[in-house]
Amino acid sequence: MFTLDLPVTEHHYPTTVIQYSGSPSEISHHLGNNGTSFGLVTLTGAMASTAGIGREPTAKEELRGTHIQSINCDAVSERRLLPIFRAEREFSAGWSHINDAKKALDFNGLKQPLGTYAISSDNLRTDASCNGEKTYNTILVKKLHTWNNTHANGLETSVDGVPVSQIESLVVELKLNSARSVIPSQKQIRSAYPRLTQRQLRNLDKGLANIDLVFSSGELRSNKVLTIDPVKYADQWIRITIPMEKMNYYREVDYKRTYTTYQAAKNHRYTGLIINAESQSRKTVQHLMDGKAGAVPLFKELDVSIRRIDYVLK
Repeated sequence: MFTLDLPVTEHHYPTTVIQYSGSPSEISHHLGNNGTSFGLVTLTGAMASTAGIGREPTAKEELRGTHIQSINCDAVSERRLLPIFRAEREFSAGWSHINDAKKALDFNGLKQPLGTYAISSDNLRTDASCNGEKTYNTILVKKLHTWNNTHANGLETSVDGVPVSQIESLVVELKLNSARSVIPSQKQIRSAYPRLTQRQLRNLDKGLANIDLVFSSGELRSNKVLTIDPVKYADQWIRITIPMEKMNYYREVDYKRTYTTYQAAKNHRYTGLIINAESQSRKTVQHLMDGKAGAVPLFKELDVSIRRIDYVLK
């Protein structure tokens, strides 16, 4: 069961820099409500991109091109696969602000003992739900009320620097475990923050499981926010396939994103991967409340088991 505990600084969320040429009406048409409602979008001169088109993606665009299917931890054909992560290998790199004693008070309201959220090789375990294979299990946390340490913990790993043009798709196999997951519903978010307008509430989060995969090499980035419906997919192994054309490509400097196109990113080689919990919009209540953090601490906690992440090569 997904529950909410409602008694409830480091990162400011990146401003998005979108390069686009066109009239104000054209820009408004292309951005829609998603881009303008948060007051975080900076327009600069020339064309821009999202999911292969050159601008920040809307929530609907982020979902397009992502295929989810239920699996039984079946055998994996290695043909054309380049492993990015295999759970049987140690995968203990990452961070956890939750386990920093100086920040412990920032995480009052989490459902589990704070040590549960550590990123450690101890989380690599034999998994009876996956035919006895080893999987990596952790609870990823997103702060919804503030941008300070909003990604409370996360996983990091190095990856082979393969040109984007040589990769057909990204494949992720994981399981969302309901017993220790806490995903606030829109009704619960509204109850915690009654000052949010209906439009702000819709744009903040949909009450689903969101996991952000961010590839990087220096300032160059590529990401995709995965959206998993817990009602449909909780407690079962799923395979998520994302064509590389549907990834988002951008350069990030001082938390400002300048989006580019898939075509422009074809020669990019990413050497690192970060995995963290997210809101649907990647934003927090503080972004919507003119920089004022929500008074009620509110967390999205995603208990996930990861089996593998692969590139499928062309």
